[in-house]
Amino acid sequence: MDSNTVTGPTCASTSTASTSSSNSEVAIAYCPPIADTVVTPMIIESKRVDKDSVYIKWGPYSGVDTFNVEYGFENGKWLFNTNVTGFFTTINDLPSNRPIWIRVAARNDCQIGVYGEPKFVGSPRLPNTGFAPQKNNLFIFINQIKNWFL
Repeated sequence: MDSNTVTGPTCASTSTASTSSSNSEVAIAYCPPIADTVVTPMIIESKRVDKDSVYIKWGPYSGVDTFNVEYGFENGKWLFNTNVTGFFTTINDLPSNRPIWIRVAARNDCQIGVYGEPKFVGSPRLPNTGFAPQKNNLFIFINQIKNWFL
């Protein structure tokens, strides 16, 4: 084995290694690391879409468009993940009005890069009172909300 020659092609390809004593060929897969030029993605927009869905968008563009999105209900406890092509996604089928923690990392076919800063997303919506908060009706708005929770 000391005289083996191994070359490293791209992730999708395989290479052959041969030995001088047996002349046999062995396929070896090589997975290149995520490029050093890839900027760690940051969540730049997030919002609750409805009671069980949140929308997130991230950037900046740095030569890749495939990402892994991890999320969970506590920061650091990543229960779920999904692969996304592009720079935004909507996560559906969450527990009703429950916010989540999300983080995003660039990925290639073989591995996931460094995750960006986690973000707390999708706090519950306040109920619609029919009154937009304005200078003269703020007191009415607050009392209406108070009555809903009592």
